[in-house]
Amino acid sequence: MNSQSENQEQIRNQIKSYFFPELPDKPIAQWIFAAVLWILALFPFLGWFLITPIASWFTNREDGAIKKYSKKSKWRKQLLENYKMTEEELPPPPTAKEIDDFLRQDFNQIIQRALQKLDLVDSQLVRSPLVIYGPLFWKTYGISDDEIIVKTGDDRILRFSCYQLVVVCLSEDRIAAYSCDYNFLRGSFLNDKATEYLYQDIVSIETEEISTNYTLRSGQVMRRAQIFRLTVPSGNNIQVVVGSPEIKDLFDGKLKENNHEESVKAIREMLRSKKTQPVNKIP
Repeated sequence: MNSQSENQEQIRNQIKSYFFPELPDKPIAQWIFAAVLWILALFPFLGWFLITPIASWFTNREDGAIKKYSKKSKWRKQLLENYKMTEEELPPPPTAKEIDDFLRQDFNQIIQRALQKLDLVDSQLVRSPLVIYGPLFWKTYGISDDEIIVKTGDDRILRFSCYQLVVVCLSEDRIAAYSCDYNFLRGSFLNDKATEYLYQDIVSIETEEISTNYTLRSGQVMRRAQIFRLTVPSGNNIQVVVGSPEIKDLFDGKLKENNHEESVKAIREMLRSKKTQPVNKIP
């Protein structure tokens, strides 16, 4: 393994460490106290009818903490098994700023992947590629439920382990787009698609709020979503969820600011300027 590959593996392990579910304080005292009460209850001379209800009451009282610890412990263990790692191999988690930098670097690499998939080079474009993205936090084909993670930072900003995005490339006579689901933990791409259209073939570029029925890992359902959509007559539309008005209530945090509105504005301006110009057909 060369140094570049080793560096990428270290970064990916840091990202995993950041998103790994944190364990709450282990309820050892509660377990011990409840166990002692149950043991004492086995001895009739100590008063079965008195101690049994006390033990039952205490166990039920602490049931939430115990279940929470067990659930997160199992989730963390499953992730380690998925990555073939041990707790000792997991590095200290990076800061939120470092995670933001890692994501920015990954998006730059995705742009290069998009150009390759679309068979384009920078010199063919009239401006830099535009990245429009949003968090992916619902059950998605190809992504394990264990890897769909949301973390709220100390700054109350929500950071996600998976994203849905589209890279839009504008040339003189056409618009090309690469879309995919991105697993930030693994640095992997799923459900990707590369398409291109003549400007005259595009019906609309829009952002809107729509009704949805996305099931979250927790079992909750997201009913409303904000989307970016590029529509063509064939119905082969490009769509990406960029947010939801329900996010604050679902995760008690907020999305990081982005420049999506500026990107959409740039695409619309290009579309208007090209709509009346004659073009060549896509070969």
